[in-house]
Amino acid sequence: MLSVSLVCIVLVAEALGAPIVRKNAPLFSVDYSNYKEGDKPDIYKDYYAPTDGCFGVYRKGGNCASSKPNTCFIRKDPSNSDGKVMEVTVKGHTYGTSKSYSGSQFYTHHLREISVLLEATLEYEVYFPEDFEWTLGGKLPGMYGGDKECSGERPSDGTNCFSTRLMWREDGEGEAYMYIPVEEQQFDVQDKCHMGDDPTHCSLNRGVLNFQAGSWNKLKQIITLNTVGDNDGWFELYHNNKLVMKERIVYRTTEKLRLSGMFFSTFFGGDSEEYAPERDQYLSFKNIVLSPGRA
Repeated sequence: MLSVSLVCIVLVAEALGAPIVRKNAPLFSVDYSNYKEGDKPDIYKDYYAPTDGCFGVYRKGGNCASSKPNTCFIRKDPSNSDGKVMEVTVKGHTYGTSKSYSGSQFYTHHLREISVLLEATLEYEVYFPEDFEWTLGGKLPGMYGGDKECSGERPSDGTNCFSTRLMWREDGEGEAYMYIPVEEQQFDVQDKCHMGDDPTHCSLNRGVLNFQAGSWNKLKQIITLNTVGDNDGWFELYHNNKLVMKERIVYRTTEKLRLSGMFFSTFFGGDSEEYAPERDQYLSFKNIVLSPGRA
């Protein structure tokens, strides 16, 4: 729920017809301190997340998707026994999103409630154990705009949706895993996006960062929407407080396409067994913050 101060800012901005591009109070900031070790974090309580598109998580007292039970539990912070984190379990020999216990996913829609928003910031920390199996890669959370369709090889056309998840690759290499209207981009998409024959998404700047196993990886991404008809949108990515990526992005070709919220998504894959780990794997998350504007 929006804070009173943020609601006042939104109402004033809408009355003046001005876009919100400045820093504001977070829409949510989740540190799991209100849970006990072993609890199942509730995505409705913490994020007001809807049921659409969720799996492998707990919502309002039950599994969000009955065919894909909860994989998320509250554990001690691996670097600080006094802290609490959300640990996601991925069973060995699973990949993609079709099987049970393959990871977790949900959406929020906080940003959609702000009609004049042009910028937003998502921050979180992710921990990979020292013996983590990177395989060929897997997904990490990002943001999205429009509807929830821009994933799973369903492309963005500039009018329907976009998404900005991250991805780890072999040996911990990182990239921005973007569903954006590829044909609208002004950069060399074949060079920057590692697309090959698949035009549905852009693996942007693969290797621009390296995720570290055995320590926390602090991530922050900032989206600035483009003016329709112009190449003035931006995607910025910070890793451990260092700017590692800043790219001009065309997200939309219509003003009806707006920022929507966080797209929490983590699993191995890819769509082939080469992505599947041999053993059960564990990823931990903490300090998840979504803010309108720049933070």
